[in-house]
Amino acid sequence: MSRTDFGQMHCSIARSLGILAESWTPLILRDLLLGFTQFDEIREDLGISTNVLSDRLARLVEHGVVERHPYGNHPNRFDYQLTPKGEDAIPIILAMVAWGDRWEAGKPGPPTHIVHHSCGRTTQATVHCSECGERLRLQDLTYHRGPGSRRGLGTELLQTHLEPAWESGG
Repeated sequence: MSRTDFGQMHCSIARSLGILAESWTPLILRDLLLGFTQFDEIREDLGISTNVLSDRLARLVEHGVVERHPYGNHPNRFDYQLTPKGEDAIPIILAMVAWGDRWEAGKPGPPTHIVHHSCGRTTQATVHCSECGERLRLQDLTYHRGPGSRRGLGTELLQTHLEPAWESGG
């Protein structure tokens, strides 16, 4: 079975999925966020097969999300670090944690609490407008065509639902 190439769709969600949403990849990113940086640490923590972990890490390196650096005297041992592009994925992972904590934690509650160092309080991811700071809610959003908007696979019907291009007056 061949893999769908989401990178060819004119949709930012599809392109992101093509890199970040393969099975195991969000959990690998989570482990990197938690400080597991060596292949064997990640493999042991997740119980993932060596070939799947190798494939996922290679894809993350290929797309500039993760960098690998040899460590110690082992020529084939690498330390994996998030790049700035990878660090930009942190809000995605934190949003998944918040959603899972709210809807899937069950009676026992969330398995982890995330503490914000600046204020020392437990926090969760929320999405706010980058301009005014107001929390984003579905009923407060409309979608307009952007400069990369194109008709094609995964976006054909979407194009009919987008408002015409909009220029910011601010």
